[in-house]
Parts: sequence; C-alpha cells; structure tokens
Amino acid sequence: MLFVKLTRSGCRRRILVVARVIGRFETRRIISDKPFITAMVQDIADEPPQTFQQAADISAAAMRLWQCMQQVKELAGKLYSHVGPIGEAFLD
Repeated sequence: MLFVKLTRSGCRRRILVVARVIGRFETRRIISDKPFITAMVQDIADEPPQTFQQAADISAAAMRLWQCMQQVKELAGKLYSHVGPIGEAFLD
C-alpha cells in the first residue's frame, strides 16, 4: 500500500494506492485522475551490487526497512484497532 499526497490548485487530498510492485519507476507526469490515475512514468534501472560489501550494505538497509515497517504496522494497529485487525497484506 502506498499513500500519495496530490496537490492541485492549492488543495491537498490523499489517495490510497494498492498495487503489486514489479519494478521501480519515477512519475514524470499525471495524465488524468478520473476515474483512475493515469501517469507517464519512467523505469528506474537498478544495477546489481558489484562487491560483497555493496550486497551486505543493501541487505542491512533492507533489514532496517523491514523493521521500520513492522513498527509502522504495530502503531497502525494501535491507532486503527477500532476498525479491525491489520492483516499481513499490509506489508506485502
């Protein structure tokens, strides 16, 4: 899940995007936002790590990110416990 803040004409609104990530991309331009958001995007090509140290650094960063997401899930569960349980899909 991804929360996106859109700004248009000085007003802010939030949307919830539920998607399966198949790669990284950068949004170049929003084409339309009704009935769905359509955007022009550009792929971001990641290079594989060249050394063992680079791979270890990436792995450590991924572990820190996973731990942060666990904290987010725990805090969201406390904040939104009145709505119902937050399932494992939250972190997929």
